[in-house]
Amino acid sequence: MAHPIVGIWAVDIDFEGQHTYVTHTFHAEGILHINADGHAAVAVWEATGERTFRMHGTRPFEPEPFQFIGWQYVDGDGEVSDGDNYTGRGDLDNPQPDGSRARGHVTIVGTRVVLAA
Repeated sequence: MAHPIVGIWAVDIDFEGQHTYVTHTFHAEGILHINADGHAAVAVWEATGERTFRMHGTRPFEPEPFQFIGWQYVDGDGEVSDGDNYTGRGDLDNPQPDGSRARGHVTIVGTRVVLAA
């Protein structure tokens, strides 16, 4: 039986009081696709328990098109509460134009995307 995180999720990410909305697609083989307006990312995930998981991902960071300044990293963990919802928390590590890194914390709330009846 697949881990309950496998599937497509509508996700609200709270980055220190600012919200963004993305989709997460968790695949059974441990790949996570993240899609948002203006960017996408790929991550890996693994089960850490019957309903828990951890993930690690990266994406190229370009504040403007064709202005690559480095790689953004995310590390986090989560738990599926009832099959249709999950919560998580994580750490973001973003490159800055001056070569420094900005780090912050995110909280994640996901709702499973299901076929309409």
